[in-house]
Amino acid sequence: MTRTRTHLEAGKERYTEIRDFSLDSLALDPNNVRFKHYRTPLIADEMERIIWDEPDTKKLLTAILNSGGLSEEPYVSPDGIVLEGNRRVVCLRKARELQRQGRVDERIPQGAFDPVPVRVFVNGISDTELAVARARWHVSGKKDWDAINQAHHLYEMHDGLGMSYDYISGSLGMGKATVVKKVRAYQLMSEYMQATGDGDINRYSYFEELQKNRRARTWLEEDPHNRALFFSWIRGGRLNRTGAKDVRQLMDVLEDDDARYAFEADGGDMVKAMFEMQAKNPAINSRTFAALDKAIEALRRMPRAEYEAIPDNEAQVQMLEALGKEISDALEHLGID
Repeated sequence: MTRTRTHLEAGKERYTEIRDFSLDSLALDPNNVRFKHYRTPLIADEMERIIWDEPDTKKLLTAILNSGGLSEEPYVSPDGIVLEGNRRVVCLRKARELQRQGRVDERIPQGAFDPVPVRVFVNGISDTELAVARARWHVSGKKDWDAINQAHHLYEMHDGLGMSYDYISGSLGMGKATVVKKVRAYQLMSEYMQATGDGDINRYSYFEELQKNRRARTWLEEDPHNRALFFSWIRGGRLNRTGAKDVRQLMDVLEDDDARYAFEADGGDMVKAMFEMQAKNPAINSRTFAALDKAIEALRRMPRAEYEAIPDNEAQVQMLEALGKEISDALEHLGID
């Protein structure tokens, strides 16, 4: 029996052994992060349906059918709770069903999908160790969890299990700033849900974008009224141009009187606000003018020594002359004096 040693917490060793479990003896984990947002406990069939409905599950089933089994063992508790690999177990059950129906390549032998080799923690595992392990598997590792699930797990590690940001960062090999931003984004989303009654967990992306944007984050934190405003804008659908990515332009809108009025007025939204912004700055909605804007800024910021050396560099002179000619030709063609 293969035994593997692993370290999940300082000073402690945990061992896993590969054992064969029948598929029917394995139970999906009701504490899986996928199910955290359901208000009532789920029965086994409901958990399996939720996992099966995820787009990546069917891709995994295809891979399992093509290879004739798993390439990586699930981790389970000694009593058969699937701690990691719930999607794989669901796919194996589907594969077994297809094989019984004669819909699997005949070269795959009977019993290829059941029983299944799994890794069992033979000397126990604490809640802290399991949380760290899951984060390594799904947050800093292969990351098959959605962003909201990753953030929820980090939040549980910090707020639920009392792990410090430094401990989480060091255990996962993730930057502390990244961990903090994800946890704070989840905390803010939870406040939003409680304040507005909106139960849509997909709203998380708005708060992650906000945590990534220093200006927006500072604005939100400097006045409780701003937090209420931000919540109302999300709930009211005002950030409707690119969804959560609208947060990236939000501060520019709020700092422009015309754009802010178009955004906050009755019936206002980000589409109308950006229309006002684009009327003043064509670089916002045009790659060409965005490039021209960068070129103008680069010329303005050119170091003096480089600027004064241009006459002695023929290639640089030719590039500037070509740029000047293209601009001159465009103005002439458009009838602009």
